[in-house]
Amino acid sequence: MLEVEESDIVSALPPSLGGTWTAVSEAVKVRDVMLSQVDQLLSAKEDKRTAVDFLKNSLREYEERGFIAPPIGLVEEGWEEGGEEKRRDDKEEGRRDDSEEVRPPWTVER
Repeated sequence: MLEVEESDIVSALPPSLGGTWTAVSEAVKVRDVMLSQVDQLLSAKEDKRTAVDFLKNSLREYEERGFIAPPIGLVEEGWEEGGEEKRRDDKEEGRRDDSEEVRPPWTVER
């Protein structure tokens, strides 16, 4: 049987109830899981760089869209073919205008 320590209970409760749980303490766990997955699944430095660029962009877009997540597994078009570096090149060469309205990458035209 799993032993539950008092510290386990306290860390699960918010400060208003005498606990130590905070959004930052939870974010540290999420960060640690995410970075562990990157390290376990990707070995080449360039692959890790592509993953980091994708994750940074995904978090920025998540915030910009009012913390609404895209459907699970859906990838924005273009990430498989050059990632953030391609986007930077497009912007520098004038093929990408950031002043346009940003639409969620998972939006489907009907």
